Amino acid sequence: MKISDFEQLVNFIGESLGEHCEVVLQNCSKGCIETIVNGHISGRKVGAPLTDLAKRIIENNDWEEYDYITGYEGRTQDGKLLRSSTFFIKDNGKLIGMLCINLDTSHYSQISELLLSLGGLAMSGKAVLIGNEHDSNQETFVNSIEDSFTSIIRNLYGNEIPDNFTQEDRLNIIQNLDEKEIFEIKTAISYIAPKLKCSESSVYRYLQKVRKEKLKSHLT
Repeated sequence: MKISDFEQLVNFIGESLGEHCEVVLQNCSKGCIETIVNGHISGRKVGAPLTDLAKRIIENNDWEEYDYITGYEGRTQDGKLLRSSTFFIKDNGKLIGMLCINLDTSHYSQISELLLSLGGLAMSGKAVLIGNEHDSNQETFVNSIEDSFTSIIRNLYGNEIPDNFTQEDRLNIIQNLDEKEIFEIKTAISYIAPKLKCSESSVYRYLQKVRKEKLKSHLT
């Protein structure tokens, strides 16, 4: 069995359920998205890393006990609330992938608020969403390497991006990327090296230095 065998199923489910439903095939061996339909919902693309929840499932071996999990909350980087379910794809006792369905419920929330307001029952102020990004049963999504890199550069430099990055610049950028777990994607270093105008081995050394400093700060 190959993870690519499920690509047509992902396309079928995505087209059947419509534009408000994101369907994702996550490759556990590569640690990234293999196929995605309606990725505009979370802003992710093929190659984006596994979510925090997916990593916890792998680390805790939850997939050994269950064949699937349903009805949990997911949240995009822009705060959009999703209703999510995941099916574990196993081959000879090994987890090779996850098929995830993420339903954008924001449209239903808007409809319910409209109906309440028409009936004079609308609540004052904004509705409070249950849960936060630190909940162990909630999933947060990370965008592609390109999107994350662009976002970090804009946050650090605005419109004044330097023509040549200093060593301090590179360390700062790599630290920010590592905090977003971008280096969990196997192709991350090869993508980032030319962007920082340095070799892949240099990026690796910078990354090791960043992680060493982070470890020291936790120990002190």
